[in-house]
Amino acid sequence: MQEQTKMTPVRCSPHAFAASFAALLLFLFLSFAAGTISSHPQAAANSEYLPLAPGKHWVLRSPSTSKPIDLRVADHEHGAYQLEFNNPWVNSVMHLEPAGQQILLRALSMGGQTKPFPDPPVYFDFGLAEGKQWSNSIGTMTILSRHRTVQAGHTYHDCIEIKEVDAKGSQLFWTFAPGVGFVQFGEGKGAFVLDEKSSDLTGPSTASKASLRFFSSAARSDSTGWSQ
Repeated sequence: MQEQTKMTPVRCSPHAFAASFAALLLFLFLSFAAGTISSHPQAAANSEYLPLAPGKHWVLRSPSTSKPIDLRVADHEHGAYQLEFNNPWVNSVMHLEPAGQQILLRALSMGGQTKPFPDPPVYFDFGLAEGKQWSNSIGTMTILSRHRTVQAGHTYHDCIEIKEVDAKGSQLFWTFAPGVGFVQFGEGKGAFVLDEKSSDLTGPSTASKASLRFFSSAARSDSTGWSQ
């Protein structure tokens, strides 16, 4: 019954969806500048539905286009993860801060400019019950399901699907698997689904992190012969 009432961006023409997606990101970017934000708690633990770590990389593909959606955690600084969101329409960088089962949006970068939120709004809330909603300067978010199943190489059960609707009515659908993160974007036959072989769901290994720390230390001590 639920599937019959949903609208999906991938069912629109490519040009119409591109325009809606671009308008949504532009609206979000301008909201930062306008300061239309509400206050939320400080960050806590990482959510199991979106486990963020530098090096994590999700590639989602659709049969409707040769260009994938590419989401990569590029860095972590000042308590926020920089999530590069490259897609067939408008590229951006989301600065995300985990706060328990919530993901706060600290800032958005587009076109070489970064606009911060003084009081970050909740972008994703994985702790709410199915059917619950919350609103912020982005629009209205709804937990459509906590038990979605997504087939992407493996079968992912108990996925959370979130619908995002902006002030103009443009809709986006995000689906997350526990312990994995992004597994689907959109709905229907043209939805973008996780390509496991092209993704890196583990991030850098402990050994790689140690190597990075070693070379970083070596670079700092190069001119003096001693690390700082």
